[in-house]
Amino acid sequence: MLSILLAATLSTAQPAAALPPPDADEQEVTVQAKRLKRQAVSSFVKSLSLPSDNLPLARFSETICPRAVGLTPALDLAITRRMRRVAAGGGIAVAPSENCRPNALVMFADDKAEMMRAFRRRYPVWFEDAVGQAAEIPNEKGPAIAWHNVGRRDRSGQAVAWNAEERRYELVSPIVASRTSISMRPVFVAAVVIIERRALEGLSATQVADYAAMRAFTGAQPSRAAAGGAPTILGVLDSAPDSENPASLTAWDLGFLKGLYMVQPYARANAQQATIREEVTRELEKPRE
Repeated sequence: MLSILLAATLSTAQPAAALPPPDADEQEVTVQAKRLKRQAVSSFVKSLSLPSDNLPLARFSETICPRAVGLTPALDLAITRRMRRVAAGGGIAVAPSENCRPNALVMFADDKAEMMRAFRRRYPVWFEDAVGQAAEIPNEKGPAIAWHNVGRRDRSGQAVAWNAEERRYELVSPIVASRTSISMRPVFVAAVVIIERRALEGLSATQVADYAAMRAFTGAQPSRAAAGGAPTILGVLDSAPDSENPASLTAWDLGFLKGLYMVQPYARANAQQATIREEVTRELEKPRE
């Protein structure tokens, strides 16, 4: 009933003068529906945003180069290409060639813990942040895990130096913070997503690629996204076998991705989230076929 009334309110099929004035009950229901929608969008954006202590939200600042490995060559290529399309659609700069040096790596394995151990032994740099400190790796349950190598950039775009002795970043940029902006921001230098093959049963390459893209490009965590309650591709690996999953990125997902990469990079997190909420709302209000 709420969706019917809301759709009727937004319709422009007839001139306003030709419509009878809504009664008080209809007006109240419409206001409540809009309020519930705003609350749902706000909850979704908050659930997908990485905690930042009001620093700017982390995202890639360099050209993105996704790469999928561990399935058949054809599937790896299909997932890689789909992730490149998602990145471009989200407003992220994509490396012009597929043969680029990957900084968003998606690996498929029989056991994620075993894969992590083998990967760390051979490529320890993927487990370090931009200044050589240990990357923060979440303790994720379920068939997937993702983490990011994170660095800091100052307002001029330069890497912020790390004082290893005092274990803190040292900002030397002459551009100072203000009430609306920060002097430095966290940036993703690289992302790793490991997915166990058993979790792929019944999923398409598009679903897998879109899930991996949201994890790699935004840092969103499925457990937090589930708490937000909105439909999202981030739930496809953990859903019940008989549940109906999105076939691809949802409008909610795309709105978040686009919003994250259009925000003012040095704005405070609360201001950035407001921009993302507006973009999610725009995506939700677009007509769908």
